[in-house]
Amino acid sequence: MREEQRTSVSAWALAVILLGACATWAAVGDQLPEAPILGDISLRYVAPIVCDWNHDGQDDLVLCTRSGDIAILETASGIMDLAIRRAYYLVSVSSDGDGPRTRISASSSLTSPSIDVVDWTGDGALDVVAFDSNLALWVHPGVPERMDQLGSPIPVQFTDGTQVAFPRCVEWGANAAVRVLDWDDDGVQDLLVAVDECYLLRGSASFPEYERPADWNQASFCSTGNPARENLELFGLSGYGVIPWGVDWNRDGRLDVLIGYAANLPDRTLGRVLLAVNDGSNRRPRFDQADLPDDDLFLRTGSGQAVGCGTGATVAVWDVDRDGQWDALVGGSGPLALYLGNGTRTVQAVWVLDTVQAGG
Repeated sequence: MREEQRTSVSAWALAVILLGACATWAAVGDQLPEAPILGDISLRYVAPIVCDWNHDGQDDLVLCTRSGDIAILETASGIMDLAIRRAYYLVSVSSDGDGPRTRISASSSLTSPSIDVVDWTGDGALDVVAFDSNLALWVHPGVPERMDQLGSPIPVQFTDGTQVAFPRCVEWGANAAVRVLDWDDDGVQDLLVAVDECYLLRGSASFPEYERPADWNQASFCSTGNPARENLELFGLSGYGVIPWGVDWNRDGRLDVLIGYAANLPDRTLGRVLLAVNDGSNRRPRFDQADLPDDDLFLRTGSGQAVGCGTGATVAVWDVDRDGQWDALVGGSGPLALYLGNGTRTVQAVWVLDTVQAGG
């Protein structure tokens, strides 16, 4: 288990379990969703997440689609062979099971809205954390009794009572990304958020509220060349559709960042995955390489081919084959692909799929 997967939060006296830990509560049985997905499921324009959604001991695939729908693909034996046992969309808790679907910010550009999955409320059910089309951050709580339903969304707030949100002048909100993790090892969950640039919002003693940076305001974000905005950035990589994932990729005890983004700016023609190695510490991270979107920073296969996906890339990290090394699931406008990692920038392709077949 990675260090940031489980963290005790004394303020709530509960364990907020990060994606990758998934809850240990007893499964609610083998109840069938009211509206299963049958036939071919497109794996293009999706942002993937891996977790044991239904708590049966097998890794499942959570896909956020370009339209903002959230699909659950329950696997029979994990992600390596991706045999889908059943699939369904998440729907509102107030529906009859077949609609309306729970829909977050829809994307009309590069990839898909990028979500995270955690047990935010501490009830054992996994919840979805996501930005909406207005760049405001919400938690969509899971329903313990029903694997296919989500409850009414809960706003994520700063300590001053305002909702965590990007100023409206920020573009490309449909591709806003969020990751929940304890970045600085203080026992409180932090937020790694991104719209073109990556920012770190630190959790407060009154978690689940977050400290509002002094420069997190309309003027800092919306004034061209304002140095205050640069003070907010986690590191100096600015790119279209940046999707970050914080993880100790090389197992040196410091959190690094894998970044899916659109290379070849300003043409935005290629999606790539970049590894920014933390040369500092978790409390004071330093990414000296990350301000150079250089080819040397891309993940590549053994043949030298850069890892990417169409015109934009999303990335999710998981130890799929249980070998103690992190692996990368890469989505975007192209097919979904699984790569096995070894702690370096060289990865091994396992499969690349346009569609997957869902059973009944």
